[in-house]
Amino acid sequence: ATCGRCQVSVTETSYQRGDYLNAGVFDDLSWLVSSDLTVGAGLRYTYDDKNFKYNAAPVTSVITRLNATPLNPSGNVLGYSTDGWEHLGEDWDDWQPRLYLNWQFSLDHNAFANLARGYKAGGFEPAPTQSLSVFDPEQVWNLDLGIRGELLQRRLGYQLAAFVYDYQDYQVQIIADGIARTGNAKGVDGHGLELELAYTPVSGLTLGFNGSWLHAEFKNYTTDEGNFGGNRPILAPEYSAGATVTWRSGDYSWGSVGGNLLSSYQSKVYFTVQNTKDARQGSIYLQDAKLSYFAPSDNWQLDIFVRNMLNEEYRIFEQDVGAGPVSRRGDPRYWGVSATARF
Repeated sequence: ATCGRCQVSVTETSYQRGDYLNAGVFDDLSWLVSSDLTVGAGLRYTYDDKNFKYNAAPVTSVITRLNATPLNPSGNVLGYSTDGWEHLGEDWDDWQPRLYLNWQFSLDHNAFANLARGYKAGGFEPAPTQSLSVFDPEQVWNLDLGIRGELLQRRLGYQLAAFVYDYQDYQVQIIADGIARTGNAKGVDGHGLELELAYTPVSGLTLGFNGSWLHAEFKNYTTDEGNFGGNRPILAPEYSAGATVTWRSGDYSWGSVGGNLLSSYQSKVYFTVQNTKDARQGSIYLQDAKLSYFAPSDNWQLDIFVRNMLNEEYRIFEQDVGAGPVSRRGDPRYWGVSATARF
């Protein structure tokens, strides 16, 4: 039944299919320069071949016409429309070298450095034109420098590292005119520090800590939504940290018991490249806990756990796709029981 141009119901369908092939070959060589210095190099070649097709019939109703935009002239609510199957195919290849060294400058301490290139294949997604459907591969150069070792008669383990990276053709999702699509930003620059500690004051008790600082921002990046150069990447907190307390009793004829308490902190993150106040999550602090029973010989164990003990309310995703914000909440407080068997 119809009411003028208004349909009682509207059905919108979209079909997508991808056939992807990935192949790679790599080698890694190390040279023991001296008893305390190792130098190494590696090389990987990666090849990707992708074929993709999609088909979405246009629909007509008052609602879909109101949703029409220059990028979505058919007005389909959930995506783009086509006049039949759209076929796309691309192949990419890339060389990824790696150089590293490890210097054991004392019995309990060593320094390390690692320079490597990374690669992620390009891909496809439905779009009003084939040129917008294709996004290119991204590449990254990453340099890590650090020191690690043990102190206090090997009761305290530590690792401190500094890193810097440079992304090219960074793959990112942007929402323009109410439509989400993936494109390539010019790149992202980042650098930061990471610290890990593990301390065992007495047998059976371990205290752990990890923390990181990250400064990351888009290079000059202009779209129909503006220039986002200098904005932070999506889901990239400036500060994050975690602390753990892990305990396990000695072994008895009936087995043993243990517990774990995990606390984590994360500074604010943005859900879109626009870095707007409405699409971000402020800093959050979460706590999880677990009590465990271990059977003799460790062949099975029983755990009682609770997640998000403080019942913190927070978001893990939010975007406005034109018809209002779409949000996904983090899990509320919940508890459960799990059993693990080992054979």
